[in-house]
Amino acid sequence: MRVAIIVPTTAGPALVIRLDPRQNLPLSFVNTAADYQPLTDISERYHDFVGPAGPLRQVFDVGGPQFALTLDRALETGRSWELPVAIAHWFRFHGHEIVREKPDVAIWATGAIQSDLSILPDIYHLKTKLESSRGALALHKANGIPLLVILPNGEESRIIGTQIADLVAPATVSTLREAFDALALFLKPAISGLTIRPSALSTSRFSKARAISKMTPRTAAVLVLVFLGMAIVYLAGSEIGALVAKPQMAANGSAPAVSPGVPTNSPDQFKPVGTSEGAFLTPPDDGIANTETEAGQITLATGMSLVEYRAPKDSSCIEVLFELAVADKTVIEPSNQRFPESESSGLCALAFNHRHGAQVVEVEIEDSFYELVMKSDQVRTFRLHSGQPRMFRLVGRPHKAIHYSFSVKSKSEPYETKYAHSLTQTGE
Repeated sequence: MRVAIIVPTTAGPALVIRLDPRQNLPLSFVNTAADYQPLTDISERYHDFVGPAGPLRQVFDVGGPQFALTLDRALETGRSWELPVAIAHWFRFHGHEIVREKPDVAIWATGAIQSDLSILPDIYHLKTKLESSRGALALHKANGIPLLVILPNGEESRIIGTQIADLVAPATVSTLREAFDALALFLKPAISGLTIRPSALSTSRFSKARAISKMTPRTAAVLVLVFLGMAIVYLAGSEIGALVAKPQMAANGSAPAVSPGVPTNSPDQFKPVGTSEGAFLTPPDDGIANTETEAGQITLATGMSLVEYRAPKDSSCIEVLFELAVADKTVIEPSNQRFPESESSGLCALAFNHRHGAQVVEVEIEDSFYELVMKSDQVRTFRLHSGQPRMFRLVGRPHKAIHYSFSVKSKSEPYETKYAHSLTQTGE
């Protein structure tokens, strides 16, 4: 999804142009598109804001370790940029694209965030900020772009809310978590008609007015039950079907080297259906020493499988993506290095997995596969640890069948194995 993040100021709105992780920088910084020099007034605070002690990492794994935040114009001093910037990180964490032009949705927010995740009660000059942004907001509305305005809870917001009712009904929040809840609920009805995934756009159970207003106790109770259920599944040892699971710690106390959003599971959780433990498939004529399984199949060191993540009945991929539903998983295995075709309708994500002890393999996928993959997930070559699948989230359906192959290499064995797979539509 393409998202415009508006950072309001009393001098006019600023837009987030880019939000890029930087591995080799000592500090995170904020700059403008017209100047590479950091904005000294806010860069130091931004570094702390996204750092280990900052508020964002209390809610989700921001990534990084450092970031470069680029705006289309400089900001004055102050802290009201913190809420819209936190929202930009939230969208990036969920795999969406921050854009300046032609967005699918637009978010306008203001507020300073305290260490306990509450929004700082303050005078935010909302009337001036909204008046200076009215032209941009009206343009989004005229172009049919869903718009969410998030205001800090308080008397100032209540007064302003009535003054802009002709343009948009704002959401008022008291904490950062409430802001994220408002975003998730807003997106369900707001994305109707987008090209993210037609099968994912089911009719929302929440009206738009309810989604962007303060949550009722009943709504809050439903969300609490959903997340309690997910926590129970996690504690029971199962993988949460959400696409943004956090890595578990290895036995030696170190974190496994996996990308954000890749579930970490024991090999048994992804044991291929219909094969005995340690049984992997490979063609019999590749010249490698093979072992027969009980079913008469041939073993291969890499033991690749694919995991399909689909939206459950009466749900959608967008609900899975934002952790409002748990995906249904199906493990598929190859026969003679070819996987069964996957129907693209309702397919939210595809994960690549292998099982072979502590062995690490390198996987390289053909470019045609990435036509449907979220931009943030488009990594052509990556390493796989046993039982730790690499997730690719999907953002559309193909106009025609997509046939692709991928190769698997192991440093401990001098050969390469190539697999084939197809994503198809119904009737192909």
